[in-house]
Amino acid sequence: MILSFDTFKGRFNYRVAGIAIWENRILLNRLETDSHWFLPGGRVELGEPSPQALEREIFEEIGAKIQINRLQFLVENFFEYSRKKFHELGFYYTMEVFLPHEKIEFLGEENHHKMIYRWFSQEELLNLNFQPNILKDKLFSPEWEEFHIIQRE
Repeated sequence: MILSFDTFKGRFNYRVAGIAIWENRILLNRLETDSHWFLPGGRVELGEPSPQALEREIFEEIGAKIQINRLQFLVENFFEYSRKKFHELGFYYTMEVFLPHEKIEFLGEENHHKMIYRWFSQEELLNLNFQPNILKDKLFSPEWEEFHIIQRE
């Protein structure tokens, strides 16, 4: 059972995502039909530890193995998407991704939806529609100071 459910006020999500930096670029993805980018990952299943969920999600979406380094951010994100209010609890881990190629852009899939994956430079990231936006200026910082972050849109 995925830990995402609707209430009369909106939807709750328990999400896990990975921060992968390669050659001074960060890996982001988006649904082919959306305009905003986000860190790769997905929803956690009931009884599943968040690091295991991240490993599962990355493998399901792009067939890659990862090495998780550490939990970097815990983000409480309050936003609206498709006319629905969300309360999302996100665990963001630093990770290394072991891909069988060195492409800047490639495709993946989640629940029969096409996903676009791309490595972005810091300059490109600053001009993107990226969510959660509050992490945008923190992802390339050599010294991450904050751990627990709350974002309200």
